[in-house]
Amino acid sequence: MSYVSNHLQDQLGYFAQVKSEQKTQALKDRTGKGLASEVVLIGGDAFTSGYFAYQMVETILPTINKINAVAWSNIFCGELAGAINLGVAAVLFVNAVKAFKADDNWQRLTLDCICLTLIGTLMILTSLSIKIAALGALAAFFAANPWLMPVLFLLSALPIASEVIGRVVKIYQEKDIGSQILKLERKTDFTVTYTEKQGKAPVVKSITYTLEQIQEMSPHDRIVALNRIMNYFQTTIGADAAIKAFEYLESFIDPARVADRFTKQTALEKSLAEWNFAQKVRLFQQFLYLVSFVLSMALLKTPRQVGTALKEAQNGLLFTGNFIPFYMDSLWPFKRNTQIVVDPVLNDGELERADLLQLFNQKIPQKVLA
Repeated sequence: MSYVSNHLQDQLGYFAQVKSEQKTQALKDRTGKGLASEVVLIGGDAFTSGYFAYQMVETILPTINKINAVAWSNIFCGELAGAINLGVAAVLFVNAVKAFKADDNWQRLTLDCICLTLIGTLMILTSLSIKIAALGALAAFFAANPWLMPVLFLLSALPIASEVIGRVVKIYQEKDIGSQILKLERKTDFTVTYTEKQGKAPVVKSITYTLEQIQEMSPHDRIVALNRIMNYFQTTIGADAAIKAFEYLESFIDPARVADRFTKQTALEKSLAEWNFAQKVRLFQQFLYLVSFVLSMALLKTPRQVGTALKEAQNGLLFTGNFIPFYMDSLWPFKRNTQIVVDPVLNDGELERADLLQLFNQKIPQKVLA
């Protein structure tokens, strides 16, 4: 049997390795059992972007709908984008019901479900009105109320905007957990937040750790603490930076690894810079939805000549606002708005088991054991 160390520096490395394996598995699942969800998510972004790209062109060239192939292409794009949004709304409804039963963030899921249902319905009806004469009155109604689509995107963006604004403010104030870790040479403690269920109600708690305090814990308590810290790091700076942070922390425990500190610090700084940039891009996306809504309100009171330019700008903003998540969902699976889930190293049920240490040891990849 391979030897498993109970020293803190080794356990930090074990946690980083297990999380790295879980991250690799999550990426494999993305093209395996999770492929359908990825196709729906990315396809929704692509076709919604295409829908608004067409709306932008139509504002400049109103006669483009007279070209049969173009009109049918728009109908196809709008119908498919609408259907995908309705499909995503159905998935969110199921998740909202589960979250309601668990009393866990069901309000945001419900809001997203309602907004996507209405967005999908509007896309389908607007596209059909191009060729179906009976829906001409509906098309005129949408043209007279350009605020409908922007307000729905704005409502769905509000929860994300609230979350990302908090993240970005902490980043600029250097109060985020990444900044705390990078200051460990001058500041010896860092604070993590976690949720603990008391009965049915989840209670949010904060606890401040020092490496010395963690080192003095019993092996069992140390595993619980490291699991809690890893979960918090993953939630606040992403899985990749969380792994790099644990590797960086190793260099503060083992004097033999101090020489590697600069290399690990550089790797952590690079990963944090990528995460922080992604948060700013996410915030910019929500800002586009806000400006689009403001323009839609201005359209109600502007002359026709100015209104055409404003409508073009509004559709351009909605196109960009949907193309950004298309890029993120395709290339940033662990930093996008709907991140790929990486399982915790130890779940709540496993943490309550009497053989916790043995269970954790079984999760450690054999290639890292001596």
